[in-house]
Amino acid sequence: MELFENFLKTNKEDDVKREFEKALNLEFDLKLTLQDVLNSISHFNSEDNFPYKSGIFLSAFAFKRNCDDVLKVENGIEIDYFGSFLKSNQITVKGDLGNFTGAFLDGGTLLIEGSIGDKGGYSMNKGKIWIKGKAGNHLCHFMRGGDVLVDKNALDFVGNSMVGGTIEIKGSSGYSLGYRMVGGEIEVKDLSWDLIGEEMVGGKITVRGHIGKELCQNMVGGIVFLNEEYKDTPKGKTSGGKVVFMNFRKR
Repeated sequence: MELFENFLKTNKEDDVKREFEKALNLEFDLKLTLQDVLNSISHFNSEDNFPYKSGIFLSAFAFKRNCDDVLKVENGIEIDYFGSFLKSNQITVKGDLGNFTGAFLDGGTLLIEGSIGDKGGYSMNKGKIWIKGKAGNHLCHFMRGGDVLVDKNALDFVGNSMVGGTIEIKGSSGYSLGYRMVGGEIEVKDLSWDLIGEEMVGGKITVRGHIGKELCQNMVGGIVFLNEEYKDTPKGKTSGGKVVFMNFRKR
């Protein structure tokens, strides 16, 4: 596709919003589907900027087309920033996505029947991201609102500096769950490793399974609910906030 080839050759904007606005100005053929577009650009996959440029390009196309769609991503195709700035409709992705999936999401739904890389839901405001596989590090970094559901596990720093919204992880999470969290809610159905609530300022964290050490290190606010089976876990140094141990089986 010549349109994408020309876009790929343009200088990469440091500001993602400017890159997205540049893509929105392109003359897309809106009779095509997302799959048509990906199929036509996938042979550029070996280009260094392909993950970033393709994600922005596809996101701008989906934004302008403004209807539900399905995208199948084959193994070996890396796409970052897919679903960025989406405002409405549902996009279903069959396969794995790269970093910054759903960044700046402002509505609609991303249903990912696979796994994602780091910083999914970065700075999202509204909408929903449902990940049926695993999520990488820094899930929902700077999240302001919306809902994120992970069916399997997430890695370290889930909810890093989040301000609002909800995150539900049906599996386990890694280290520093809710790091510097200001608001919103995180619930982990299984275990979470060391440094839960590290430097937490506000919001709510619930972990129903096993917990690691250095609990709530340097916590200053917020509330953390934990399984009473682990009530003897040593806490880190705190200057505020609240830790509650409870029997989840009675709920």
